Amino acid sequence: MSSQADDSCSDSSADETRSLLRAVSSERRSFRARRGKRRALGLWATSTLTYFSVCGGPFGLEVALASWGAVWVVGVIVLLTLVWALPAALMTAELSAALPAEGGYMHWVGRAFGPRCGALSGWLSVLNGFVDASTYPVMFCDYLSFSLQRWQGAPSLGPLTRWGVGALLTVLVCALNARGLATA
Repeated sequence: MSSQADDSCSDSSADETRSLLRAVSSERRSFRARRGKRRALGLWATSTLTYFSVCGGPFGLEVALASWGAVWVVGVIVLLTLVWALPAALMTAELSAALPAEGGYMHWVGRAFGPRCGALSGWLSVLNGFVDASTYPVMFCDYLSFSLQRWQGAPSLGPLTRWGVGALLTVLVCALNARGLATA
């Protein structure tokens, strides 16, 4: 009797596994068909996009360099790359290969923890984008003001000028984004 129950359990387990594999295979075929219609980014564009998406460039390290020195700052950057960024990149690559769906981590979180958590992770990403992106026009104005003072002897940018330069930079970057990376 026990062997019959074990056989039925293994049959149902095997059926579930086959069903899951068919679903994943179907999802992959669907994704590949959709992907064929899209323009792909090359290695250089993807690397650049990833670098600037993660850290915005080497800006803002001046205080750390002045306080700790170049050896410590570079050491910490390398350590963080190995301890944090590399595992995150490997995890993303693994999940992208196993669950190829548009939406990336929002889809993965939703599949693992439910649609509410998936939607929350998407909204938190949008919020993070707004908060993070708002720092770059301010930093650009700081660098521009410093450069003009140092090389041209010009006075510091006033608040209205800073606002105008920041707004212009934001509009230019938004236009570039709307136009698309491959055509820009």
